[in-house]
Amino acid sequence: MLHILPRASTSTQVQRAVEAVAAAHLHHLGAESRERATQLHSQALKLLASELASPNLDETSRINGLACSLLLIYYEIVLGNSAENAWCHLTGAKVLLEYHMHQISHEPPCISFFRKVFQYFNVMLALSMERRPLLITGHRGPEFIDKMDTVFGCAGQLWPLMHRLADLFARVQLGEDVSHDAQSLIESLQAWSIESSPSSNTYLEATLQIANAYKFCGILMLQRAIPQIEIETERGDSQRQHSKIYRSAFDCVLRVCVLSTPMATLTWPLYVVGRLAKSASDRTLVLHIFSQFLEKHHMMVVDGAKNAVKNHWSEELTLQSHSWNSAPVLLG
Repeated sequence: MLHILPRASTSTQVQRAVEAVAAAHLHHLGAESRERATQLHSQALKLLASELASPNLDETSRINGLACSLLLIYYEIVLGNSAENAWCHLTGAKVLLEYHMHQISHEPPCISFFRKVFQYFNVMLALSMERRPLLITGHRGPEFIDKMDTVFGCAGQLWPLMHRLADLFARVQLGEDVSHDAQSLIESLQAWSIESSPSSNTYLEATLQIANAYKFCGILMLQRAIPQIEIETERGDSQRQHSKIYRSAFDCVLRVCVLSTPMATLTWPLYVVGRLAKSASDRTLVLHIFSQFLEKHHMMVVDGAKNAVKNHWSEELTLQSHSWNSAPVLLG
């Protein structure tokens, strides 16, 4: 919040957006009405629209508009609300980022922070909606040179691979043959790694476990959606290798739960692992992790992901589900 809260004291639109997010969290806790959150959200939208309608926006106003747009995406995620609304805000944030990246030679820290926030929401919304991620004009995709992305507690260099994953799944929905690209992406995910730290810092360890959960879940998702691709294995037993990767993903998610650190970026890996859980034991643990997640972050989108997983289990029992589909929920 280092780059958000100071702006709330000088920008009414940012202040209203912060208040809307806070009211959304309080509504989930039962301490605030949904109407109050909606009212603050509406005020933030009107202030943002009025600001952007100005013919001559200065740099401060543009950065405030960017901050407000990203907060409004988070608002939709907290309430498990409208993915379409979130995508509209994402598109607006893209335009503002493009302007800064093409007009300013030196990127200030706040823009670097907001760019990382944008890239995370970009990938997660694209996976949720089965759309191709947005591309900032002049850039091929997310570029994180840092080994660790401190914004989301996930390894920075993993995000370009997640961007490719979201793009690939959107192309599948468009009817494209992506077998070759999927095989290449699986190999890239398998080759990607991040070293554990010798320190006993629980937050850092959770960061590493979340990053690895994304890696393994990406491989699992590709294998389920495109069965004809192969996973390299010494013995040629693809089913055994699939089970091994699932167990690695499950272990990473469980470790994050045990460490009891912030889990805000765990929704997607937990959703994927939950969908693939077969045993009663694994499913019980998945539901427990969802409950712990809710207690920490109070976001209705987590309820949406949990209910989607439970519905998938019910469909399996009635033999109605035979294929893999992306999440019918707004992931964040």
